[in-house]
Amino acid sequence: MGPILALSGGTLPFLLFDKDPDAPFYALALFSLLGAGMVAFIGYAILEIQRWQLTISPTLLSVRSVGRYRELPREAVAGFTVEARHTFIHPARAGLPRLKIHETTEHYAAIQRWLAPGIPT
Repeated sequence: MGPILALSGGTLPFLLFDKDPDAPFYALALFSLLGAGMVAFIGYAILEIQRWQLTISPTLLSVRSVGRYRELPREAVAGFTVEARHTFIHPARAGLPRLKIHETTEHYAAIQRWLAPGIPT
């Protein structure tokens, strides 16, 4: 669905103004910028989904995405809270990332098992 939306966002301005050759140039430029913005946003979203990776090891939990890499050692976890659809993992000291894991994550049960022994909620 994403590539279809990106393609339509890039071509829609030209299809709209193909019918009316007397349309003002600034309107074509505005719609072209909006279309390019939509293509860039959807492209980034698709890339983010493909690149997001969660790694669980006995001593470390790391999350990698397009522009970020966050890791939290097991001994640096102060606690965690489970809310409606997310598990929030809180660091023990400032400067470490607070991780937010959605319940639809592939390894959600493994994360719960990783957190369960010895870490307060």
